[in-house]
Amino acid sequence: MLRRSPLRAAGKVYEFRWYEIKPDCFAAYGKQTAAHFRLRTQHSKLCGFWTFEVGATLNQVFHVWEYDSLEHRRQVRSALASDKDWNSKYVATILPFFVRQTNALVM
Repeated sequence: MLRRSPLRAAGKVYEFRWYEIKPDCFAAYGKQTAAHFRLRTQHSKLCGFWTFEVGATLNQVFHVWEYDSLEHRRQVRSALASDKDWNSKYVATILPFFVRQTNALVM
């Protein structure tokens, strides 16, 4: 039986994000992320960021983001959409590297 997290009572929302990166772009993705990812973490709390080196998840990246509520997530996503530095210095440069993106919200 699945149970809700005790954090649910606090209204927390967690977003799991998986990105599959083209193998020949993984190094460039890492370089761009090291240089500009702080632009993303200025908007909300990053709980975890992992890359995988073996197995079926090779060339994938996994993030976990924390939000105070669904409304807080909506506000952050809206702010990111209008953040010129985030979009021009990071998002625009890494989009061609992606094979697939998957998101899931956990409440």
